[in-house]
Amino acid sequence: MTTWKPDPIACDPIDWAEEPFRSALGLMGSIRAAGYHACIVGGTVRDLILGEKVQDVDIATDMPMDLLRSRFGCYDIGKSKQFGLVLVKYGRATFEVAQFRSTAHGGGALAEIFAADASLRDFTINTLALTGEGELLDPMGGLPDLRAKVLRAAGSAEERLLEDVLRMLRAPRFAARFGLEIEDSLRLAIRRHARRIGSAARERISGEILKMAALDGERFATALEEMDALDLLREVLPEVHALKGLPQPLEWHPEGDVFAHTLAALRYNESRDPELNLAILCHDLGKAETYKLIDGRHTFHGHDQAGREIVARLAGRLGLKRVLGDRLAFVAAEHMRAKLIGEMKPSKVQRLIDDPTWPLLKATTLCDCAAAGTAGRLADLEGEIEQAEKRAALWRAKQEKGSDCILAGTEIMRITGLQPGPRIGELMRDVREWALDNDILDRDRWIEYVKSRARE
Repeated sequence: MTTWKPDPIACDPIDWAEEPFRSALGLMGSIRAAGYHACIVGGTVRDLILGEKVQDVDIATDMPMDLLRSRFGCYDIGKSKQFGLVLVKYGRATFEVAQFRSTAHGGGALAEIFAADASLRDFTINTLALTGEGELLDPMGGLPDLRAKVLRAAGSAEERLLEDVLRMLRAPRFAARFGLEIEDSLRLAIRRHARRIGSAARERISGEILKMAALDGERFATALEEMDALDLLREVLPEVHALKGLPQPLEWHPEGDVFAHTLAALRYNESRDPELNLAILCHDLGKAETYKLIDGRHTFHGHDQAGREIVARLAGRLGLKRVLGDRLAFVAAEHMRAKLIGEMKPSKVQRLIDDPTWPLLKATTLCDCAAAGTAGRLADLEGEIEQAEKRAALWRAKQEKGSDCILAGTEIMRITGLQPGPRIGELMRDVREWALDNDILDRDRWIEYVKSRARE
């Protein structure tokens, strides 16, 4: 086995005896034994050089797909057949194996074949390859660009973008993820063709947004700023773009307009939770539709409920999964209530905390509060939430202990003489809220309350 150490930026040597590299070496050896070329390519090599954790190893080959399928255990990935891409199980690992993108290589050497392939890839940092002999192939100058922290198109920026317009969205994601400066010709080409991004399938666009959101909050905010500078934000996320320049009361939001506030809230989030990042991004979207200047004050009355509808529309347009769209809309609708949790009735607090989306709502609310830069208020809110959660847990424990006082719908019908219908559900909810607000776990008093409410 060979230990490969590239001209380093931050990475350690690769031990080919370790998985998944051991199995990758075996697969490439099998392909070479059949008379074809293979190498590890793209993001895998880039991440190795940068010292990033490698999740998957991607391999490119000139072995025909039919032959690849006949020799190895292959699985198709969605519509991968038309793109010459399969999953290959080999040894103790599974690999994405693609055919070289260029068909003009004939029977040349691997370096020549890969040079033709690399010229059709998106950015130079993704045009690196590693052979089974431990040789680094860098036909487009990706390693120097990584060193210089530059994101450059592989060849003509215009041609690369028009081959696949989604590359315009990949650019701000890579720039934010790796701290790269987008090279001028690439930046100009993206701005020139930004309106074309809508021609990409919505599933591919949403996939890129989700990948951005899977960065930490700081990098996600940077990606959004890059999207805005590249004129992509207005095309892909017009609801977010509408927050730009939207003024807020300085005494509550010294950080600036609503867009600046959203970015500040994201930067407070250190996690790489895409759901949380998206919830923070969407929490104030209702402000654009509800803004009014009243007596010299900037107001957004009802922006939380307006946000619910806006977020639902955005999620539908991007084709996000229904459950994710619903959770994001819930956070937008309830974040103002969560900020006032210390002033709410126990029954309303209980309902909020018992909702499955509560952890996401809580995290978003704390980031929202932190963005205003008032450390004292953040500490107060954290304390109020902690106390509310303790009270909610105590009430649940009390209910379990005194569960015989809980009145089911059939009991309420027997007690009141009412027929099945919505009124029974209303009484069940009313009696539980009354009991919680007054800390009452006495079955007789519950029955008397239901009787009195039924007579109203």
